[in-house]
Amino acid sequence: MMCLNHPKVETEGVCAICGNPFCRICLEDAGEHKICFDCIEAVAESSLRIQETSFLTKRMATAGTILIALGALIIFNNTMRVIEFILAVFISVGTIHSVLGEATYISLEGLKASIYVLAGYGVLMGRRWSYWLGLAISAGVLVFELYSLIAMPTRPSMLLITASAITLLLISSSKEI
Repeated sequence: MMCLNHPKVETEGVCAICGNPFCRICLEDAGEHKICFDCIEAVAESSLRIQETSFLTKRMATAGTILIALGALIIFNNTMRVIEFILAVFISVGTIHSVLGEATYISLEGLKASIYVLAGYGVLMGRRWSYWLGLAISAGVLVFELYSLIAMPTRPSMLLITASAITLLLISSSKEI
């Protein structure tokens, strides 16, 4: 049998991956097997893609975890407000206007927390829609909290700004899922 690359040279063996016959010059020893240069190149490229994907996956996992943590933080904070709200309603401390305002605030915070958790879950699961939702949430919260920080600086605002900025950077520096 003749070499696939050198038709006038007798084969030394076959490539362990593609099974094509090659001469001694065209095969490289890989432990017990011999592999042609085309297959070595393909394996190297595949290995680089796997490493790149692994790195991007870690970034997206971090971003998803931050989004879920922010959602959990909002849920915790909202739970405390719900308890205060229930006490205010039963003790009749607030006026009807303040009760309605607080109920609206609690509902909106619950919605915000749900969106954070949903986006974080989607990012962790590698869903295409979550990439854009994560970017939108992170950018929106960053702008909103920066605006709020001007009016009244608070620790939760600083935490949301920092976490949103980190999440925005992680998601935007990753390729679209």
